[in-house]
Amino acid sequence: MFRQILDELLATTPGALAAIFLDWEGETVALTCDRDLSDHSLRFLGAYQGIFLTQLRTICAQTGAGEPGRFKIEFAGSSVLDYDVPDG
Repeated sequence: MFRQILDELLATTPGALAAIFLDWEGETVALTCDRDLSDHSLRFLGAYQGIFLTQLRTICAQTGAGEPGRFKIEFAGSSVLDYDVPDG
């Protein structure tokens, strides 16, 4: 089920290299990629995104900013967009 959703997300997002669905601890539930990228590297990247999102939630709670919806990390040649989906 998740793989189909990720495949559609990847196909409809111009320039996207991969899509990863993580659980609340940052563990990869499903991933898809249309390039020659290793699953291990993508899982590693996903785990760090989980850590970043956990820290962002903590900061937002401490400052009363509300729940984060999404955030973007930009690198020299690419960007990572994270979107926190609600339970269910």
